[in-house]
Amino acid sequence: MLNTLVNLQMLSLNDNEIAVLPNGTFDTLVNLQYLILEKNEIATLPDGIFDTVVNLQQLNLGENQITVLPNGTFDTLVNLERLYLHSNQITVLPNGTFGTLVNLQHLSLHDNQIRTLPKGIFDTLVNLQELYLYGNRITTLQKDTFAGLAKL
Repeated sequence: MLNTLVNLQMLSLNDNEIAVLPNGTFDTLVNLQYLILEKNEIATLPDGIFDTVVNLQQLNLGENQITVLPNGTFDTLVNLERLYLHSNQITVLPNGTFGTLVNLQHLSLHDNQIRTLPKGIFDTLVNLQELYLYGNRITTLQKDTFAGLAKL
């Protein structure tokens, strides 16, 4: 269905009942800049699901059922400026989750089940201006958790 939409810049699929994103769903959307998948039933993100949408500036995965962010999920999204992961069931943020997101300015992680923030989890987010972590289960913060966030 999406394979002929190579010039598509914005795709909004919010407020649906999408539970599964098959591998290759966005492969031909090389010019996509805004992808909104908020308020669906997505529980898992397949490896490489965002590999070809390298021009993405905004990704909204808020209000789904995501529990885990596999390593490398966002690795190709070097142009991403806004990432919404709020109101999911995320419990852990693996080291390197946001490693390549050097242009990220807004990160919403509020209302999840996050208990700890790994050392260095935000170190590469040098352009981050907004970080939302409220409504989680964070019990302690490590000494330099926010040290590299000069623009926050």
